[in-house]
Amino acid sequence: MTPERWQQVKDIFDRAVECDPASRTAFIHERCGNDQELQREVESLLASDLETGSLLDNPLIGPPAAPPASLANGDSFGPYVPVRVLGEGGMGTVYLARQQQPIRREVALKVVKLGMDSRQVLERFEIERQALALMDYPNVARVLDAGTSQRGRPYFVMEYVDGAPITQYCDRHALSTRERLQLFIPVCNALQHAHKKGIIHRDVKPSNVLVTEIDGKPVPKVIDFGVARATDQRSAQADAFTLAGQLIGTPEYMSPEQASLDNRDIDTGTDVYSLGMVLYELLVGALPLDMKALRKIAFAEVLRAIRETPVPKPTARITQMGAAAEGMARHRSTDPGQLRRDLSGDLDWIVMKAIDKDRHCRYASASEFAADIERFLKSEPVLAGPPGAAYRMRKFAARHKRPVAALAAVVLALVAGIITTTWQAHVAGQQRAAAIGEKAEAEKQRVRAEQQAIEAAKQRDAAQAASKLAVEESGRANESSRLALARQLAVEASQLALESPANNSLSALLSIESMARQPSLLSNQVLNRLLSVTPKQVYALDHSGASDLQFSHGGQWIAAASDDKTVRILEAITGREVSQLAHGGKVLTLAFSPNDHWIATGSLDQIARVFEASTGKEISRLAHEGAVVSVAFSPAGGWVATAGSDKTARVFEAATGNEVSRVVHQNRVSTVAFSPDGRWIATSSDDGTARVLEAATGKEISRRRFQTPVLRVKFSPDGHRIAATDVRTIVVFEAATGNEISQISLNYHEYQEDAIAFSPDGRWIADAGSMARVIDANTGQEISHLRHDDFVTAVVFSPDGRWVATASADHTSRIFEAATGREISVLPHPSPVLKVAFSPDGRLLATGSGQPNHTAARVFEVVAKEKEIAPLDEDRAVVGTAFIANARLLATISRDGFTRIFDVSTGKEFTRLGQRERQAWPISPDGRLFAARDNRRTGIYEVATGKEVSLLTNEGTAFAFSPDGRRVATIGEKGNAQIFESDTGRKISDALYPYNPNIMNRSLLVLAFSPNGRWVANGPFVVEAATGRVISEYSEGRSYNPANRLSFSPDNRLVARGNYSNNTVQVLEAATGKEILSVAHRGTVQAVAFSPNGRWIATGSADKTARVFEVATGKERFRFTYQGRVVDVAFSHDSRHLYSLSDTIAPSLYLIGFASGAGQDEVGTRGLWLDQNFLNTEDLIQEVCSRLTTNLTPALWKLYLGDEPYRKTCPNLPDPPNPQAGK
Repeated sequence: MTPERWQQVKDIFDRAVECDPASRTAFIHERCGNDQELQREVESLLASDLETGSLLDNPLIGPPAAPPASLANGDSFGPYVPVRVLGEGGMGTVYLARQQQPIRREVALKVVKLGMDSRQVLERFEIERQALALMDYPNVARVLDAGTSQRGRPYFVMEYVDGAPITQYCDRHALSTRERLQLFIPVCNALQHAHKKGIIHRDVKPSNVLVTEIDGKPVPKVIDFGVARATDQRSAQADAFTLAGQLIGTPEYMSPEQASLDNRDIDTGTDVYSLGMVLYELLVGALPLDMKALRKIAFAEVLRAIRETPVPKPTARITQMGAAAEGMARHRSTDPGQLRRDLSGDLDWIVMKAIDKDRHCRYASASEFAADIERFLKSEPVLAGPPGAAYRMRKFAARHKRPVAALAAVVLALVAGIITTTWQAHVAGQQRAAAIGEKAEAEKQRVRAEQQAIEAAKQRDAAQAASKLAVEESGRANESSRLALARQLAVEASQLALESPANNSLSALLSIESMARQPSLLSNQVLNRLLSVTPKQVYALDHSGASDLQFSHGGQWIAAASDDKTVRILEAITGREVSQLAHGGKVLTLAFSPNDHWIATGSLDQIARVFEASTGKEISRLAHEGAVVSVAFSPAGGWVATAGSDKTARVFEAATGNEVSRVVHQNRVSTVAFSPDGRWIATSSDDGTARVLEAATGKEISRRRFQTPVLRVKFSPDGHRIAATDVRTIVVFEAATGNEISQISLNYHEYQEDAIAFSPDGRWIADAGSMARVIDANTGQEISHLRHDDFVTAVVFSPDGRWVATASADHTSRIFEAATGREISVLPHPSPVLKVAFSPDGRLLATGSGQPNHTAARVFEVVAKEKEIAPLDEDRAVVGTAFIANARLLATISRDGFTRIFDVSTGKEFTRLGQRERQAWPISPDGRLFAARDNRRTGIYEVATGKEVSLLTNEGTAFAFSPDGRRVATIGEKGNAQIFESDTGRKISDALYPYNPNIMNRSLLVLAFSPNGRWVANGPFVVEAATGRVISEYSEGRSYNPANRLSFSPDNRLVARGNYSNNTVQVLEAATGKEILSVAHRGTVQAVAFSPNGRWIATGSADKTARVFEVATGKERFRFTYQGRVVDVAFSHDSRHLYSLSDTIAPSLYLIGFASGAGQDEVGTRGLWLDQNFLNTEDLIQEVCSRLTTNLTPALWKLYLGDEPYRKTCPNLPDPPNPQAGK
């Protein structure tokens, strides 16, 4: 090029750069005229200028720059002092800077260049800052601070990523193909996170993906959102610098739609394409097209090549590389032939799907791209595959439009000619046939005219009927449409619920909408199932974040550490705040003393504190020289052990703060734990050791060395073993010797103190991390796998060891059966869950989130199942049962004549009474006396000795003791009822029944005293005990239903009758005989009992169920199904447990635990045991809405319900989140 020609190009270029981008193209055409070569040279210069225009086009690494004094240019940036230049773009500079206060650290400081503070530059700078601030993801460089310099230049501060571009890092470490794919997956997930936040990167390339090493493990970080834009096209900020005709991105990695210069057509598929190009380069060490050759042609030709030039598969590109492939393969620890074989097939098509010119054929999202790679790594079928014939034909037509169009025209002409000829022949034939038929048709027309006259009269009569029918049909059509939508919603809700627990909320809302249109069994079942796996939230702590969460040992309190530098202590049942503990820094850890009087905390302010839990009064301070990251009380409660980032673990006197002992590690101490006997402490440290030491002296007992930092240690419940973990292994070793017992391989962990837990019996270990498992502590064998959709952050066993609760980054906490891994409950959350804890009695579950601006903690009722206490030592058929001594004892009588008394807490036989000749039955409520009949004699005997106390003159066939045991009611075979003093046998009264021939003898063979002892129920009668006077009589018309069981309510007001013949339980007013309610079983009623609080009535039946009903409404609240008849039921004294006796192969006793909500004495939480007959539609919908957190969004409403007017499905819930708000 001649100097004169160059000067001409340069003049036009300089003027074009100053032009507004919208008018730049017109300016170039005007100045260049018909000189196309001149136009290509100017456009090429503009492309190079645009490529260097990004604020972060260079990575955050680079050679040292000028001394700090010259970097600032007389400007200052708050507490940040520039050290050297890391990178420089067209409009901004990135420095390595040191933060001086409040903490010292190295950061990346990004500043607008002097003189570049135009409105467009400042807007782009602000949008990048806001884009980064929206994101909080491990693989995206975080924004730490922002501000304006002393001279008014905007800046913001980012995490300093000391790393290399991903391609350089992989080549430098000669990573294999599998290792490169594993490193690439987090990059896809990072871009998916940005897309979820509404951000498109638009400049994904290797220099914007830096790889640094954390704890020896490579971690990729995505940087440079300087040309990012929001997915919301209505954003004014996005349009501020994304102007028509402006090229955004780097040509080598640019998508075809970017190369079209229509930035309004950019979506997340652009980033998927660029990710595919990065993966292409990672795999074969080169890009599909020779960009050096392309840069020699005009700029417009470069863009056309990006849009239209076919791309070779990675295996084909290796072949094109020739001799250079040898060196490239060495960087991948292989040879070219093996590399081609590794890439051939699935990997070829995965890459080609990601970089398809047609964005509709690419992966729908970055996460789908990552999932296909994961499927390849697991040797599973992948989504990608070779294109079909139809796809190839479409591509061929797009590349050869003119020849294809010409060929199509010829074919169409031929087809049109054939069709025309054929049609004409067909018409001619028809005309001939028509001529022949004209004569016959004329005759038909005459006959038809006569018929029409008759028909007209009929039509007039039918007109009104047709009009009416049309209205009815319209109504039926609307009704049919409504029912069809209801059925469709029910089916979709059912399918969603089966696919994933993450769909539970959406499934519930669709089921409610289905029920609102047409109640159905399917929707009812879906809603009841969702209730069964969604424990009810009792309350939530609204302050932000929860760095630690603990129940007190007695279960009275719960303590939560939050981001506002406080610890709140609350009543565990009600959530009422008891005290608040203030600190100088964020609280990282806490622990209650064994007697719950004190609570110890550790904080970033380098101090551990001991407080009085009930008042918040500070007792002592335990000082460190670094952050206190772990605290633990000794079993006796007198000492507190602490661990800190100052490389020490210390033991203090809790009351005084005096130091007892100290151990020094070579690096940060991450956890400390006391042995169960309090003699030893165990520590874990970043120096790669786990140690056991004497608590009183610090003397080392044993040491175990690891290859990487030890993250945490736990003592087994017996104190003989320790479980310690690093990022690679969990090692169980003897505490006294350090000898290894078992080693459990890789389950990646982060610094999370709750990531391992011993089961209460010490047999198993649960661990968190990339997955959660239950493992045999002695052998390392996996017992069960606990499935989540993301990283598991915490695990904890229930107090009885049957369940494992987990917390996860997938926004759920879940409860699993430890032995099998079967999922019991799913608790959805709006953010990642970091903490989980069971209350000591297992009734409550607390979860915590460490996320800022999210609810810190939530407390749920955990719905209990029935627990079999033990099969009774009873091998003969039971013919009678009774719970006595406030349900602490169970008495049974069997066909062998013996009465046995069992301890209900163990199922063990307590004593045995009677014999075949003298059956002992019943037992007095206090367990002191029993009645027995022997040779037509009835006597009262002592349980403890068998000594006869008194004889009764009545030859009784049925008996009942008064509540205090001082009186006994009997009834003979002829229905003559009498009441006697137990200790003397003296008769007190006779029951004076009116004569009624309809009374069946069986009706009179059951008896029950009222709790105050004043009345006795006998069949259909209630009589006064002192006089025998009839108080009330119940009958159904002219006949009586024989009663099988009777029970009075605690307030003496009601009496419940378990009827023999019609399988019902009737509740009557004792004073009047008036029926209050009736509930039904499907078999004979065997047992009935009121709860001590009077709110509930329990029943047992031959239909193999025990049920709990609400007395006030008759609604069934709980149901349990057994293998045999339920022959007796009884409540505990506090109404919180129900004992049931079932006669399976051997009679078995069960304990049913009920959860109480918010301090109310309430049975059950309407959870696991509901069926479709339990709640009516209104109650069921109300209960489900109480478990949800949000309504359908308008977008989801449109998707599932079409054009129906939008409304809130659950009126009690807040409006759904605004999808335009950046979520």
